Amino acid sequence: MSVVISGSTGINLVQAGAVPPASVLQIVSTLTSAQINQTANTTDAQLGGLTHTITPLGNNSKFLVTVRWFGEAASGWDICFNIHQDGVRVNSAGGRGTGLYMPTLSYFNDNNSTPEIATFSTLVNTSSTIGTPITYTAVVDANGSLSIWTNRTFGAPAGNFEVGTSEIIIMEVAA
Repeated sequence: MSVVISGSTGINLVQAGAVPPASVLQIVSTLTSAQINQTANTTDAQLGGLTHTITPLGNNSKFLVTVRWFGEAASGWDICFNIHQDGVRVNSAGGRGTGLYMPTLSYFNDNNSTPEIATFSTLVNTSSTIGTPITYTAVVDANGSLSIWTNRTFGAPAGNFEVGTSEIIIMEVAA
């Protein structure tokens, strides 16, 4: 049996209790292939184009936020990735050097042709309100001032070096 979450009647089935807890209400994503160069510093900054706004279908929903990043970082061992909800870090206490994840280094000290990758996620408990948008953003901070590329290696596009895509996926789960 399928359940229609919104229909022509205007009845919100989540509020009416017709959707069981832990049901997936919606999944949204942003996929980017834009090759973005940025400088990561000691404070959180948006990572590439990895941001998406979701408008909740339920009150007090949970949001599973997953980030998949392809790129290359100078001194990848000196950066941390986190997720912001409306500009505030979630599920990661502390400041610089505390993170949900860091890049997986595929080859030490090759800032030309060998990409790093990162795939990380966290489940965010909110006090969401139906119809009130929430913005999730992947962020990066660094131990100093470090150059990073999103969706390419430092040497691309010359020499047939690697390029790729990155994505942020947000799944709303009923409370």
